[in-house]
Amino acid sequence: ETASQALEPVCNFSEATAHQKFHIIFRDGFSDEALSNAIMLSLTFAANEYHFTQEWPSFKNTTIRHINQKIGSSLDPPAVSQMIGAILLLIGVEWRLGNKPRVEMHLAGVMQLLNFCDSKLIHLHDGIKHAIFWQDLNAAWIIGSERRFSHDIFPELHWGRNPFLSFVYTLPPGFEPLRHVFGSDLVKTIEDIYALQHYRELSNIDLDDSASLLHLDNHQAWIESRLYSHFVAADEINGVLVGCILALYLCAYMLFSEVWTGHFIPSHISSNLLRVLRDAKKSILWEANRDAMLWCTIVGGTFAQLGVTRSEYILLLHQSAYGTLPSAWKETEKFLGKFLWSKKVFYGPGKAFWDAYSLN
Repeated sequence: ETASQALEPVCNFSEATAHQKFHIIFRDGFSDEALSNAIMLSLTFAANEYHFTQEWPSFKNTTIRHINQKIGSSLDPPAVSQMIGAILLLIGVEWRLGNKPRVEMHLAGVMQLLNFCDSKLIHLHDGIKHAIFWQDLNAAWIIGSERRFSHDIFPELHWGRNPFLSFVYTLPPGFEPLRHVFGSDLVKTIEDIYALQHYRELSNIDLDDSASLLHLDNHQAWIESRLYSHFVAADEINGVLVGCILALYLCAYMLFSEVWTGHFIPSHISSNLLRVLRDAKKSILWEANRDAMLWCTIVGGTFAQLGVTRSEYILLLHQSAYGTLPSAWKETEKFLGKFLWSKKVFYGPGKAFWDAYSLN
């Protein structure tokens, strides 16, 4: 699990899934000094709970030195892929450290390498494009770096609605009072999340089915990229809108998390959501949108890390839910189902949060 989190979302060594397999994307990448040292850097960093170690500077400096040596040399497709992979792993380390300038510098380097590939007609594996997209989006969420790779920039990430299943693209009834606040594009995004939830409720994930995993990954990419754009464009004063966007992102992210188990994104979003909800609680907007705010609170608490943040969610729910939420979990799930809530995927963490809330 530590290795998966360390290399997320660039590559995967797990035997349990066919998605983003290292040897498929990077072939003999272990023989590449830059990529192999970037892997060791990431693994060492994660194994020490993202604290510096004596080996850390050596792995990082060796990675950068070998990348610089390759720049300007004759590069074949495997060499370019390995160089991009090494840079993406560096980006993963830097955004975990909160180093925004270095992240943006490395992302600019990735863009230059992609332009080089276009000029030389070098084809990169689809997995490289997915890794670039997700690392860029993750960094934007965590440290606010400027995004360079939207969901529609790579044909490999294309996703569209299934015209034969139009009935699943609907706005859950709990959100209807907020339709005018959300606007048409955000409403469509919520409909797409509801469709993803519908799929997860009726299907089991086959981690060996590359095609299905790729389709799910693209579906998530188109949802989460648009949600981030709405988050950036939203007025911070409108706590209801911002809170809903963050809770929606948590739902979309957690609906398909079997491949990547990293906690950075959900814990970060959950912490941000808690801050937004606290501020919204002080305004008249909370009472006017009480049900939506309670849904946000339960979603945030469900996916918060154990400890202070989760305890703060429990306190907020006690302050807010009196006279509104039923005391039984089964009835509470019905309430959550008016918005977005997967009984199949969210039951475990949701019930655990509710039990902790009920005991306090």
